Amino acid sequence: MEDITRWELPPRIIRAATEANLRNCDKILTLSVGDIQRKTNLSQSDSKLLTKTASKKVLGSGKQYHSALQLLRRENCSPTAMTKVTSCGCPTLDRFLRGGILIPGLTEIAGESASGKTQFCLQLSLAVQLPYKLGGLQSGAVYICTEGSFPARRLHQMIPFFENRLKEHQLESIKFSDNVYVEHAMTIEELQDIMENTLPRLLSRGEVRLVIIDSIAALFRSEFDIKEAAQRATQLHKFGRQLLRYGSIYDTGFICVNQVSDTIDPRTFDVQQGEKNIVRSVIPALGLAWSNVVNIRLILSRCEYLYNSIIKNDDSEFSELTPESVRFISHFPVIRKMKVLLAPHLRMSESYFLVDGLGIKGIENVTTYIESQMRKLKPSNDDINQGEQMHL
Repeated sequence: MEDITRWELPPRIIRAATEANLRNCDKILTLSVGDIQRKTNLSQSDSKLLTKTASKKVLGSGKQYHSALQLLRRENCSPTAMTKVTSCGCPTLDRFLRGGILIPGLTEIAGESASGKTQFCLQLSLAVQLPYKLGGLQSGAVYICTEGSFPARRLHQMIPFFENRLKEHQLESIKFSDNVYVEHAMTIEELQDIMENTLPRLLSRGEVRLVIIDSIAALFRSEFDIKEAAQRATQLHKFGRQLLRYGSIYDTGFICVNQVSDTIDPRTFDVQQGEKNIVRSVIPALGLAWSNVVNIRLILSRCEYLYNSIIKNDDSEFSELTPESVRFISHFPVIRKMKVLLAPHLRMSESYFLVDGLGIKGIENVTTYIESQMRKLKPSNDDINQGEQMHL
């Protein structure tokens, strides 16, 4: 953007703006007319003229701008201006998230161990490859591992489900495993090298629209101690801004896996677990520096307590199950919960899902599902009659 000294303005306005260090559009348009008056001692009419001239310079720069109404109606908007979503690979969860994961954007998936974070990320790396017709983006994914090796075997277990979806719609097959680019970063320096060298090359070719870091907490929690909290916060904020910048430039979504920490703050959400219905308050790790750059925050947790809560309800038809039957509950599929804690387009809400051999499957109605499972423990009428005959 050209310097203010070249603008067609009265010399007094140029001189006053220059002395106040308002030399370009960015600095002028971030101030109100009143602020410009105070900084430059110009009259209100001169300040308005300066603002109006700067606005015309921006609008005439060749960039395309859109109103909020245009974006809402998706009218006369460039493709890069419109927010897109990529499917989660599950219709139930897609409905819950209003289409899936936002692109571009920085989404955090937090939760305790075995809550399904990596399972969800693996499924996202496959779902993004689906055709637009099926909710994907027809693009690959970069999967950056910071803890151990990449779960390639588990990824291949999930692929048949997506291959069957293509066959059902008579669409061309995809080599899913060839479009997941795996990188390993055991230190922050290695992660930064990937971000500055490897990643831009992949993104610039348009082959990748989703980047997954599993997990961000593993590096930043292990390499900084308590005395280095300020340094960690600065580096975290800088790293988060880098992800957002890449997302904007390359129209790409970023998924960062995070851990959780225990807290005594009563305002935080609760994770219930175990047969004794223990309630623990937890919050995502890494603090406010990281929270301030996250666009969407999803919390995953295990919900084994749901089965037992029905048994302990005196009004439930399952309250009189025998101890032998109750012991079989441990063999039931573990119900997990996804909670929206932060999102610009979603209210705070929750949904439930299962993890099976083919991936993550959402539960439409968790109460109905639990009751259907519990009925497997109730003896049938034939069993009751047979037991009575044996007793006689």
